[in-house]
Amino acid sequence: MPHKVLVSIDVTSEQLELISSSGDVEITVKNQKNLTAEDVHDKEIIVGNIAPALTKEAKALKFLQLNSAGFDNYVGVLDKNVRSEERRVGKECVCECRS
Repeated sequence: MPHKVLVSIDVTSEQLELISSSGDVEITVKNQKNLTAEDVHDKEIIVGNIAPALTKEAKALKFLQLNSAGFDNYVGVLDKNVRSEERRVGKECVCECRS
């Protein structure tokens, strides 16, 4: 069964291809401003800063990759334990929030 992935940030076709090549995944791309509870309810992986209130609707969420540093807005709204990790990749800082 494929992992359901929601990408809510601007990505190139090359970046989508890279995500697709990472394994058995079903990818949905939708602008974060237009997301609804229905969009997130069955997603295991979400890439992008979704509205913190929507995380309660993401019942299958296992991994949330934020596209900004800091996850303060998500603490207290996730129904799961939150762990953060930060590392440098080239000039970019990668921060993630995991359940």
